[in-house]
Amino acid sequence: MISQNEARSIASDYLIINACKLVRVVLHDDHYAVIGEDQNGRTQLLKVASNGELYKRKSVLEQWQIAYD
Repeated sequence: MISQNEARSIASDYLIINACKLVRVVLHDDHYAVIGEDQNGRTQLLKVASNGELYKRKSVLEQWQIAYD
């Protein structure tokens, strides 16, 4: 399992590229849930897996996908 700081770093790169600010990083079961917010106040939900892979989810109805495809 990676550390919370590593998860924060992995997610921060993605959030910066997409003009979002990091709001929170929370350990959830076997991954870190990363919550960001874009310039319009919309929540961005990311997941950093225990192996360091970053996943994104655009809406509650969509499945997780690797962030960098």
